[in-house]
Amino acid sequence: MNVNYWTDEFVHNVDSDFVLVIQDDAVLCQYLDMTRWNQYAYVGSVWPKKSNVLMPHPLEGMCRGMPARWNSWLVPQMRWEKQQQQMKDGVDVSKEKFRPRPTKLLDPTFPPICRDGIAPIGNGGLSLRSRKWLLEVIHTCPHFKYSGIDTTAQPLACKVIDTINEDFYFGTILPALGAPLPNALDAAHFSVEMLWPEDVSLLYYHDKNNNGDDDNGFEEQRKQRHEARDPVTIPIGFHKPWWYNSNELLLGTDVSSQCKFLKYIFKPEDSRWREFIQEADWAGVGK
Repeated sequence: MNVNYWTDEFVHNVDSDFVLVIQDDAVLCQYLDMTRWNQYAYVGSVWPKKSNVLMPHPLEGMCRGMPARWNSWLVPQMRWEKQQQQMKDGVDVSKEKFRPRPTKLLDPTFPPICRDGIAPIGNGGLSLRSRKWLLEVIHTCPHFKYSGIDTTAQPLACKVIDTINEDFYFGTILPALGAPLPNALDAAHFSVEMLWPEDVSLLYYHDKNNNGDDDNGFEEQRKQRHEARDPVTIPIGFHKPWWYNSNELLLGTDVSSQCKFLKYIFKPEDSRWREFIQEADWAGVGK
């Protein structure tokens, strides 16, 4: 979320605009062809629709939480618009703080999400990012504390004051700004943390009500697949999948034969799968 992080160590017009972020709990399984992804602003694994015990924020789930946070961050623009409307209506605002017009006005309407193959994308542990787009996000809607920008130097339409993870920050603002992002299946083929391509197909392409709330019996089908050790589509890489997937699946023949190095970055006792399925209602609270 800091502008200096994406500029200081890069040589202008020499270094690539694209950066592969791979943390120490991530691994590549297959060859990464950059030309397949370089039209996107950000590529990371797909998040679920609703919150769970291991990913409790936003409490209302991604489908509702992302639009809600975007609107809350636009408070500076909304206050300016309110004052402008009061002045047009002849209300005396002379005793109020004068609010200058934001340098860049933003659309408060969050684009459709969680339906028709469009999913919340952003998991940062294994992600491919465009520095140009990340800088656009930071300059357009900076975090008041972490951006490295003096947020008082110019009138802003958007400002973030929440304590949030940087991948949620970028994952929310990029679609709001109209950045080019992959569809749900493309993202799932790039990386898996929680959701496999099979999960993504069920959650984001077969919503019977087309309202982002239908989980299509996902929770039960996911448990059944793990118990049966059904074959899954192996992505280009994984980020911390042992939190959300069983050892039987991750260390089974299907995954091990196609991602040979996965078993070297975690121990079976690191798994939180039992905690996940026993304590978490996958449907979360975002109903």
